[in-house]
Amino acid sequence: MKKHFISALLMLWCLCSNATMVTNPMLWADVPDPDVIRVGDYYYMVTTTMHLMPGAPVMRSTDLAHWETVSYLFDRLTDSPKYDMNEGTVYGRGQWATSLKYHNGMFYALFAPNDNPGGDTYIYKTPDPTQGWTLHSRLKHFHDASLFFDDDDRVYVFSGTGRLQELNKDLTGLKPGGLDATVVRNDDEDNGLLEGSRVIKHNGKYYLLMISWPRGGKRRQLCYRADNIAGPYEKKKILEDNFAGFPYVGQGTIVDGADGNWYGIIFQDRGGVGRVLTLSPCRWIDGWPMLGDSDGKVPVVMPAVPTNVKDNGVRKVSLVSSDGFDSDKLGLHWQWNHNPVDNAWSLTERKGWLRLKTSRVVNNLYAAPNTISQRMEGPKCSAAVTLDITDMKDGDRAGFAAFNGHSGIVTIGRDGKNTWIAMTSAVVDLDNRTKAITKVTEEELERVTGITSQTVFLRIDADFNLHKDLATFYYSTDGEHWTEIGKPYKMQFDYRRLFMGTRFAIFNYATKKAGGYVDVDDFSYRCDEKDYGHQETEYIMKNTTAAVDNVPGNDFPRLDSNRRAWFRLRAPEAQRVQVDICGKKYDMKRDAQGMWTGCTDPLVVGFHYYFLVVDGVSMVDPATDTFFGCCRQSGGIEVPEGDEGNYYRPQRGVAKGQVRSVQYYSESTGRWRRAMVYTPAEYETKTKKRYPVLYLQHGMGEDETGWSKQGMMQNIMDNRIAAGTCEPMIVVMESGDVEAPFVPRRGKDVNEERSHYGESFYKALLNDLIPMIESTFRCRTDRDSRAMAGLSWGGHQTFHTVLPNLDKFAYIGTFSGALFGVDVKTCFNGVFADADKFNSQIHYFFMGCGSEENFGTGGMVDNLKKLGINVVYYESPGTHHEWLTWRRCFNEFVPHLFKNKKK
Repeated sequence: MKKHFISALLMLWCLCSNATMVTNPMLWADVPDPDVIRVGDYYYMVTTTMHLMPGAPVMRSTDLAHWETVSYLFDRLTDSPKYDMNEGTVYGRGQWATSLKYHNGMFYALFAPNDNPGGDTYIYKTPDPTQGWTLHSRLKHFHDASLFFDDDDRVYVFSGTGRLQELNKDLTGLKPGGLDATVVRNDDEDNGLLEGSRVIKHNGKYYLLMISWPRGGKRRQLCYRADNIAGPYEKKKILEDNFAGFPYVGQGTIVDGADGNWYGIIFQDRGGVGRVLTLSPCRWIDGWPMLGDSDGKVPVVMPAVPTNVKDNGVRKVSLVSSDGFDSDKLGLHWQWNHNPVDNAWSLTERKGWLRLKTSRVVNNLYAAPNTISQRMEGPKCSAAVTLDITDMKDGDRAGFAAFNGHSGIVTIGRDGKNTWIAMTSAVVDLDNRTKAITKVTEEELERVTGITSQTVFLRIDADFNLHKDLATFYYSTDGEHWTEIGKPYKMQFDYRRLFMGTRFAIFNYATKKAGGYVDVDDFSYRCDEKDYGHQETEYIMKNTTAAVDNVPGNDFPRLDSNRRAWFRLRAPEAQRVQVDICGKKYDMKRDAQGMWTGCTDPLVVGFHYYFLVVDGVSMVDPATDTFFGCCRQSGGIEVPEGDEGNYYRPQRGVAKGQVRSVQYYSESTGRWRRAMVYTPAEYETKTKKRYPVLYLQHGMGEDETGWSKQGMMQNIMDNRIAAGTCEPMIVVMESGDVEAPFVPRRGKDVNEERSHYGESFYKALLNDLIPMIESTFRCRTDRDSRAMAGLSWGGHQTFHTVLPNLDKFAYIGTFSGALFGVDVKTCFNGVFADADKFNSQIHYFFMGCGSEENFGTGGMVDNLKKLGINVVYYESPGTHHEWLTWRRCFNEFVPHLFKNKKK
């Protein structure tokens, strides 16, 4: 029956995605008391697991979104028999609040087990967390401590409520005569709990982060800062937020990102699942590390931290993971309840199975040794397990539990020859001092008797959405047909009992005589992607606006106040979806219904082409208008300017011209062609008036629609004409025959190849297009009434059209115009050699570009001016080789056309 039922689960649960964005909570699982540091390209985190063994998991990430467990500080603790569940337990105690630091090539981790307050503190070290840790020293007890190495190599421990003590340099004890002071105390405002020390140094100042829980107040994150490590310290509240309706966020740290930004990692109590991690921006404001978005709140969704590590997003060892037990070594995702009895479990006695043997007679799950467990995750998760119960003995109890101080349990019991399955609830009471089990209250909710199959499948579905915390239990004897048993169980988090999140737990214990065993196979786990449903959608809709180029009826793409673009695509069968925009690809995340959502970094204002990449195939977003660019139909998004962009937007009260599509046959190219023709608003009423003509060209990889769709030239013309700053004119936009990319032939001179790229356009323009326009529209036909301009390669074509034909054109403009390797003294048969003649023929010569592009425009202008050429140079501030540059150039150019005087 091995792996027989996995396909059934795949029908029920979707795979979690590895998106490079973070939907808070960052980790919707029990990961309390975090400490996070960055070393090179990797982030390392340690968290609390108390009575679980191995303990103190160390996790690694490249982007603060995807984490893998790489090691544990220790396999077991042995200072007390309670770690073996003798003379008591360490439920809710054990390892707490570990501090993680890196200093002089070595990682250090400090924690004080909370099983015996006043006992030892451990310091572990390693040069590489992936290779394991060694115990370095043991010190006096420090509660909720933070290790700190100063720039002068002095070493300190902050602990409790603002206690600061200095260690000797080898970290083996307190430094004789060293600093020992209380630098922070409770005050009238923060008069309750004050603990959870985390310390960093930034720009010469010391920052101590602590949680505050004022009596009768709200939990919040505080920061104390000082110029001297000994103080005095001033205080500021840096976060107070009951994110997503759960209790207030509090306790964690801040870390410097590899991208130069800072981030806050703070946990939040979330009921039955435990204490989960949130990720927030950390903004340094007046020297304080303020957490959250611009409103001081934990963001629902934020982009993950950029990374240079190639395997970004790949979880090598997940926090929670399926397991077929095919290895002879237990995976790092498993932890035992207390120290395991080593001779009572095996991965080798039956290859491909985990054998759990009974080794002690007990009467309840809480006292059972060798219970093995993994975390649960929100918002929903499910796990199923296969048990071979052939070798269970009379009185044995094996099964699967949602394990916590309040547990829901599905148990397989064997009494004599009768085998049964029952769903029960259990609540443990513990002695306050020893944590010994004093009472377990159990209630059986349903029992099924007469089980004859020797292989039983058990499953637990968990729902940790707000106000839910429900576990539902199932059993099966064939791995395909599941039967619910009992009723959904309300999971709870209770700090007085186990003080942890609910876990999937597999158990086997004896109530009469030790010696039986069960074999465990196919722990199969699935989780829903973090999906807030309406809440997430409402958050995005509230904080973003729809892009102007969306197809009617589509809410996405959207833009937020930080100019980040949000995209959404429904693709239930896709395995990976990305947004390809501005030279970067962003992974999108998938929800349980197959809807993918993605968010970019902040974008510059202006128009941007983009594509969606679905399982490696680039496609146009069906939610947006299409634009011909990048040598194909593309999606496009306008990141709006402020009011300074009104010149290219339609304005109320401004008469609107028309852009019409005109087909004509070109004898020069032997095919039908299309031109887009703008006529001013008055063209329809002033039927006897004739107009000058501007021939306006697009760039490489675009076509005749570019200026009217991407460039919004008609709005610029309408607004200029209405303002009286521009002569009414006809504007003609044709294909430059450069829709396909420029690819020089192998072995040919590149400059020679460039001269042929789009050359068919020149004859078409002169021999076919101009005659067609002048015979179809009311045009003036003298050279003084003709102008030509173009962007990028269209500028290249403008030079090659106008300069050899000065008898036909009197105005010329290039916007990021492309000319390569020319000598202005000799190019175009020396047209610039006689400056006086040229200046008498060309009434206005304009060259523009963006300040951030490097097309050599400014240098060429300087050389032309040295020859005496009258050329006007314009530089668009802050823009690159993009449509915003060309809109601005066009807006500067057209007011100077057809003024009947030389410029």
